[in-house]
Amino acid sequence: MAPKKKLMALSANVPLPAWARPVRCQLCGVQWVLERRADGVHCVASDGAVLWEGMLGLPENDAELTLEVMPPRYPIELELESHIVLAPGGEVRGWIAVPLETRLLWSGAGAVDELVRLEPPGLRVGWRDGEGYHHPLVARLSKAPRAERGERCLWLRAYFSNRGPETVRPQRCRLSLASIRLRRMRGVVVGPRVTWVFGIRGGVRVTELPGWKRPQILQPDFRRLGETAS
Repeated sequence: MAPKKKLMALSANVPLPAWARPVRCQLCGVQWVLERRADGVHCVASDGAVLWEGMLGLPENDAELTLEVMPPRYPIELELESHIVLAPGGEVRGWIAVPLETRLLWSGAGAVDELVRLEPPGLRVGWRDGEGYHHPLVARLSKAPRAERGERCLWLRAYFSNRGPETVRPQRCRLSLASIRLRRMRGVVVGPRVTWVFGIRGGVRVTELPGWKRPQILQPDFRRLGETAS
């Protein structure tokens, strides 16, 4: 089944490579090189190390290529590495980094197909009876997002609040992020707000930030081989 383009993904259009005119672009820390040869289109994705390399059979026209970065497909089972203790009425705020997955899509003749998928870096897939697949993730609460070179992740604004009568220690929760929208802000990818409330009307809520009603189209860094970015 052809994958549907999802509103929550950040996407960028990529030109088809022509003869003697390879295309190189960089998006969210991953560099893609596509070079048309006699035997097909040679494709390499790297972030300092080769993440994927292979041959693609692509037409010379009447088709489009799209790069997408998107949240992990399965729920995140988040375990906090940072120690957090909430006294009654207490609150803690911070940011949590979640790895992103990247896809290269081909579209033409009314169809959309996935050519390459780069799994979220460092993210495993687990299984639990009655709950299904999930991604175990141990994360540290950060003071602010960090735009580190080559880091493929989204940042979630996290709020921890204790409305109950007893001291609590947040440790583990499950987040479904597959349908959230993403934005690129100040060099980092950010997602919605995660609110974890204890006590009265407690629970975990994921809410989009105001004004995020449309998908964002990115402008990646494009370069022909041998050229220097301006």
